[in-house]
Amino acid sequence: MSNVSDHDLIQKPDTKGGDELVRGLGLRRRGNSWEYRRGVPLRLREIVGHREIVKSFGDISYADAKRDAAIWRVNTDAQFLDAERKLRNRTFLGDLSDAEIKAIARRYFAVLEEEVFDPISETERLRRKEENARELYEILSSGGPEDPAIQAIARGAANLAGVTTEGAGKKFFLLSEAVHSACLEHHRRQADRLGGKQEVIYNPAFDDAKVNEVLKVANQGPKLAELIDLWEKDGDRAPKSISKMKSVVNDFKQVVGDLGAMQIGPDQIQAYKVHLMQTNLSPKTKADKLNMMQALFSAAKNNRLISENPCSGIRVAIPKNVPKPRVPFSVADLTKFFSGPVHTKNVRPEAGRGEAAYWLPILSLYTGGRLNELGQLHVSDIEEEAYVGEDDTEQSTTVIWFRSDGGEGKRMKNAFSRRRIPMHRDLIKLGFMQFVNEARRKGQIRLFHDLPMPKQGSVTHTYTKWFGRYLRFKCEILDKRLTFHSFRHFFKDNCRRCGIPMEDHYALTGHKPADEGAGYGNDDYPIDGLVRAIERYRVLGFVLPPRPPSLSDDS
Repeated sequence: MSNVSDHDLIQKPDTKGGDELVRGLGLRRRGNSWEYRRGVPLRLREIVGHREIVKSFGDISYADAKRDAAIWRVNTDAQFLDAERKLRNRTFLGDLSDAEIKAIARRYFAVLEEEVFDPISETERLRRKEENARELYEILSSGGPEDPAIQAIARGAANLAGVTTEGAGKKFFLLSEAVHSACLEHHRRQADRLGGKQEVIYNPAFDDAKVNEVLKVANQGPKLAELIDLWEKDGDRAPKSISKMKSVVNDFKQVVGDLGAMQIGPDQIQAYKVHLMQTNLSPKTKADKLNMMQALFSAAKNNRLISENPCSGIRVAIPKNVPKPRVPFSVADLTKFFSGPVHTKNVRPEAGRGEAAYWLPILSLYTGGRLNELGQLHVSDIEEEAYVGEDDTEQSTTVIWFRSDGGEGKRMKNAFSRRRIPMHRDLIKLGFMQFVNEARRKGQIRLFHDLPMPKQGSVTHTYTKWFGRYLRFKCEILDKRLTFHSFRHFFKDNCRRCGIPMEDHYALTGHKPADEGAGYGNDDYPIDGLVRAIERYRVLGFVLPPRPPSLSDDS
């Protein structure tokens, strides 16, 4: 039977036997056994290593088979996504120069020549000599670069170098030709070694100097700078994260030197840990630096550049009694803050960037949004969403979307951060929708357009500094553990106090779902549950500040 397609045609299987296919699920019943089958997309087969994924479930019920098939479908989805990511990070043979293609063949030759010939018995020498003579004859009598066996070896050599050969055309023929020459050179030299003759260089392209240089580089692996590039391409990295990674790697190189990935093992990581422990950095900062190195080598391992992560098992312990670096605001703190001049006297400091000074704190209090998520909002991120209410009637609610698509410079912390929050009634009372509609009327793209858009870093970088000064000197809230992020901490704690179910407030705050089998991410979490959660959310003992004078009292 041909490879299983992804058409969503599901039919009830014949439970009496036969060879039945349940399309969409990828299930096939053969006799009394169920099996899962899914074709691998053509472009991914070179990376996945199979034309089709097949898993036998044995003699189980149809319900159990559907359950297991669903699990395997999720697993293969993840496998294909990983292959897509690796495909994006791979070099295409067609993009390489002739010299670079020949270097792939020299690297493959270097791998062939790596074998160390320890003293062997005469019987073993004769066996190897006969085996090498047979292989040399097969190469000499083959069809050269056009021979399927030689082409298969060429694909393997390319894969070893992280290069994909799909659609390479004439470039692939050049690689096959170079690999054919590499195999021929290796077996001719092998014949001399095993025959007791003086070894001769038959092809100048594979002289010892070039081979040793290629072998040296291959044994060292890519440099750390190359791993940073790979890690950066592996995900949507924010400029701040990239800068932090480069700083950590430079710090690491000061300790162990600029080594290749293959030269770095647990001993080098441990040496870096010892260096960190001798600094005055906080335990969390030390742990973060090691975690960055862990992430760097995870990217290298995921792309098969190294076999093991040298950071595995090496950690910095964070004492349990260390004071939290950030804490939530108390209701008294909130009252003090929102009684400040920005919210009661219509003061708009230049560094507070206009209306951002007023709205960003109150938005975080009622959405749990991170500062940068709020600062990068577009007018189009506030929209209406329809849903079916508890009485089975169509309802609608205004939502605030936190997402990175549709805007230059917009970034999310991770995949779970993409989400939407129903508009809280207190935000409506304060006139937030009027503020949004006025921005829409003016044709603004960014809601808080007075926040500068930097070439690097976050849109709220300067706002953060202003907020810290305003909090300490104008509102006289002096606890340094209180920052803008304390609004988010308060929101999370207050969700629990309001009895909002954990899965709902995880979806509201953009955290990884506690139940990953729920079947949805935070961006498509059922909106009716979020509406009920926001309706339950209230801040007891807190009095709303006055509306901005620029907004009328009309709703």
